[in-house]
Amino acid sequence: MLPSDWIERTGVGLLVCLCSLTAWRAAAQVEPPARTQETRQPAYAGPSILSRGSVPRQGATEEWLRLRPYLTVAGVYDTGLTGVFTDESGRLPKQDAYGVMATFGALGYHTWRRTVLGLSYDGQARHYTRRTYYDGVDQSIGLSLSHQFSRRLELELNESAASRRGGFLGMTGYRFYSREFEELSQDLLFDTRVHLLTSSARMIYHKTPRLSFSFGGAGLALEPRSRALVRARATTALGDMAWRAGRFDTIGLAYTFAYYWYPGAFGEAYIHGAMWQWARQLTRSWSLAVGAGGYRVETERLRQVQIDPVIAAIIGQRTGIEVYHRILYMPGLEASLDYRFRGGSFGVHYRRGMSPGNAVYLTSARESAGITFGYTGTRRLHFSANAGYSRLSSVSENLGRYRSYHAGAGLTYRLAGALSLFARVDGRKYNLRGTGFGRIHMRSSVGLSFSPGDIPLSLW
Repeated sequence: MLPSDWIERTGVGLLVCLCSLTAWRAAAQVEPPARTQETRQPAYAGPSILSRGSVPRQGATEEWLRLRPYLTVAGVYDTGLTGVFTDESGRLPKQDAYGVMATFGALGYHTWRRTVLGLSYDGQARHYTRRTYYDGVDQSIGLSLSHQFSRRLELELNESAASRRGGFLGMTGYRFYSREFEELSQDLLFDTRVHLLTSSARMIYHKTPRLSFSFGGAGLALEPRSRALVRARATTALGDMAWRAGRFDTIGLAYTFAYYWYPGAFGEAYIHGAMWQWARQLTRSWSLAVGAGGYRVETERLRQVQIDPVIAAIIGQRTGIEVYHRILYMPGLEASLDYRFRGGSFGVHYRRGMSPGNAVYLTSARESAGITFGYTGTRRLHFSANAGYSRLSSVSENLGRYRSYHAGAGLTYRLAGALSLFARVDGRKYNLRGTGFGRIHMRSSVGLSFSPGDIPLSLW
């Protein structure tokens, strides 16, 4: 028997799917059928600097997928599941489990004359035959909106939220979520319920066809269910200037101010950052973007210290609490290289910046790199793969460096009509230097998916 709360939670997801299906049918009536009806290729608007984010804008060079609902049913096998508890020997568990998984949601874009809406909703219900502690319903939603008020003024919004049981393996539609959301979801250590929310807004003002300014703000909340983990909050203000130096080049300057704090655990950080950026369209298919700058990081927290033995003999305490305050300067670097070709894309990225942590680490310097590849070879076949790593170095705690490595690949093959066969393998390795903690979490799934459309739906 499935847990009774599954029905209530799944109902919300099914409602979203129903609304998406209605929108998909309406869009199908408006747009004339054609061989390329799944994608739309807007006009080229020049290379974009990295600080402008991933929200699709009018004139972006990527192909846009029409909004489509989907439903999948699969067998799943997980290894290295780790909850926030210890076993009989006092060690963290690393458990294997197999069971069934159903995924339902909607994915894609819908366009109007001046507005582009991107949506990724992913609902996932799992049931394991033996490790029922890890059963549950996960839900994630990413919304990106771009609206052009006039030729000079444009608004961008991005809302990302999730209630998931750790790991975040196999989540669909990552390109619709904010970068902060993706980074946090990659660094979580345990398979326990986590609520995650990021929200951002940006206004872009085009003073001339070459010169533009943007300003905005963002908020973040990380809420683990376990009391052993630390809650995190963050707010950010940002602004930048971009100059079209030529047909193929854009240069810019960006400034950010961030404030991190941790409810229930005294600690906060004030971060100022500045970065010079350059983007270039190398060829019709290749584009490059880089950024270099630095951060001023001011942190403050409570920490435990050893009391002098003479004083300890008098007061009867060996440890005490003191306020820790530190100011340091750290480099900031970003780079991305993208290649787009008919039916596919390839990308490489690198970033060194600041992070509010992962519910174990607090304010940290974060370094990450990754590679992605996606290809729709025929009207029946889609393949995607990704790999990367991330590293956290705490600036306010005496903790070893945290490292994680991840890789995954998926294949979708359309059998007939809206029915497709898919297979997916994901893996992630965690390591905390100097602690002896290590973990490898892998997930394999094979099943059937249903989604209306002329080509297989790219779920990853």
